Amino acid sequence: MHATAVEINFITLTAPTRESLLTLVEKYKRPRIGHAAAFQMAWTRAQTGSSAIWESILPRLIAFQELASHLIYPNGRLRASLRPGWL
Repeated sequence: MHATAVEINFITLTAPTRESLLTLVEKYKRPRIGHAAAFQMAWTRAQTGSSAIWESILPRLIAFQELASHLIYPNGRLRASLRPGWL
């Protein structure tokens, strides 16, 4: 039996109108070599941008998690222990 490699891509598209969305769907439904490079660049850009976002919102997320744990589980024995940096 021969092993077969399969590549699956998930693409999220947004557009202001249905017609422009369908145009984008037609453009990207059959990936080409150029698309792979574009997707790689988009992924890299998202990763660098997301780290800056996480650094700015992480302290607020931790504070929210602590507050929410008191509202959802008022009994301390039911709450998960809070460790810095864990969400």
